[in-house]
Amino acid sequence: MRRMIGFPACLVCISAFLAPPDVCADTSLLWGDLAAGPNDVGFRLIEDVDRSRAVTARAGSDRAAGRPIRIYIWYPARKRDRGAEMPFSRYAELTDADFWPRPAGREVLSDFGVGPLARSLSPERLAAVLAAKTAAVEDADVAEGRHPLIVFGQGLYYESPIAHAAVCEYLASHGYVVATCPLIGDDSRLVDLDVIDLETQVRDLEFVIAHARQLPFVSPERLGLLGFDMGGMSCVVLAMRNPDIDAFVSLDAGILYPHPSALPGSSPHYDPKRLRIPWLHVTQSGAIVTPEAQGSLFDTAVHAERYLALVDGVQHADFTSFSLIEGKEPAVGYWRRSSGHARRSYETVCRYLSRFFDAYLRGDNKAREFLADKRAATVPGVPLTIEHRAARPAPPTIGDFVNAVAENGVASAVEMARKLVTACPDCDLVQEATLNRLGYKYLYFWGHIDTAVDIFRLNVELHPESANPYDSLGEAYAFGGQTQLAIANYRKSLELDPTSENAKAALRRLEGD
Repeated sequence: MRRMIGFPACLVCISAFLAPPDVCADTSLLWGDLAAGPNDVGFRLIEDVDRSRAVTARAGSDRAAGRPIRIYIWYPARKRDRGAEMPFSRYAELTDADFWPRPAGREVLSDFGVGPLARSLSPERLAAVLAAKTAAVEDADVAEGRHPLIVFGQGLYYESPIAHAAVCEYLASHGYVVATCPLIGDDSRLVDLDVIDLETQVRDLEFVIAHARQLPFVSPERLGLLGFDMGGMSCVVLAMRNPDIDAFVSLDAGILYPHPSALPGSSPHYDPKRLRIPWLHVTQSGAIVTPEAQGSLFDTAVHAERYLALVDGVQHADFTSFSLIEGKEPAVGYWRRSSGHARRSYETVCRYLSRFFDAYLRGDNKAREFLADKRAATVPGVPLTIEHRAARPAPPTIGDFVNAVAENGVASAVEMARKLVTACPDCDLVQEATLNRLGYKYLYFWGHIDTAVDIFRLNVELHPESANPYDSLGEAYAFGGQTQLAIANYRKSLELDPTSENAKAALRRLEGD
């Protein structure tokens, strides 16, 4: 996807964003027209340290310290009397402490999180925004049950979770636990668009997942990812390398086409064929490059159930929760004046991604029917189009083969590979080098001679014109004491490759010449 510079939309005074009372009377004044789900919203901040990593020593110390992680968690809460909700200023206070080290002499609201608002709003409007009630009650009692977890990846220039607080509250009201942390560079607050800081964010999100799953109200079975901008890049890598993730949503992230930074493709864990979960990508219609362009992840991630939602006439900033606020002034370096339908477009996106998670984290059949009906997402005045592509069955991997051997015996694994040859002749599992490496693992490292022989025989069967599979099979027979079978296979190997010194030496040794 082409990089599109645009940043969070700002907030305006309370009177400009009150929703009609019959639309969302029970929701936050900062939600626009989004209607709350059946739950109230709780919020808590958890401060922890990842001691498996270290960052530069703080002032006054000559030792590096563990990496601090601030985990923001929104969750379904018990019903309560109204009036205890946090003001928006509470998020602003938290945001000011998100980044380390904190520069001396800086005032609250002057940094990444709320700074753009302070620069683009009058003092009176800013005060009104900060005084506005959110939907969240800090440390509220948790609703009964265990709830699906959604982990959110923040974006470049939107490093603090404040940029997406409203959608996190909204999802919590609909029964999800949403956990996130600020986006911070490898060793300082500076985030570079490179593979080092991409991996840093991936590991931060892994830490968040591990911590959140220890909470008694989080379901250990259902896990979704939601990522914006660079957070979407990190989440797609995380989804490719973690088979325990069940669904993924990316918001205006540079993952659809190759990005100028080479991210996320430069990550060693990036492989479109490893994306095997339902994926919804929501982006600007202008992000689609010319039809001649190659390499769309939407085309190559063939083993994922894919949804592509294109929104017309919006900017990068309009994919943040700040876009729910109308009447904003442009902020240089962050956002232009938003289009007239930006707020309604974002509300539509929030509703759609909530139904997507309902379908794939809860198994909600009505939500699946909603996703299958392209007209369902249509909202008058909101230029949104959706394309869906079904997933192809994913072929078995090398790991699947090894597990099949352990669970059902080598015969079942061999039969699985035979079937794969017809369906996917280019798959890694049935390649000569792969089977050869597997055979030697069983022969020498795991000491399973019979299993190794069966794998080498499969390799001969699948690659009968290649000399090396016969050579390896001969070696396995010789190791197991079956001399005549070893001689026969070494002779076949030498017949196919008369220059093979290994086969010649083995035959001299076995035949006693």
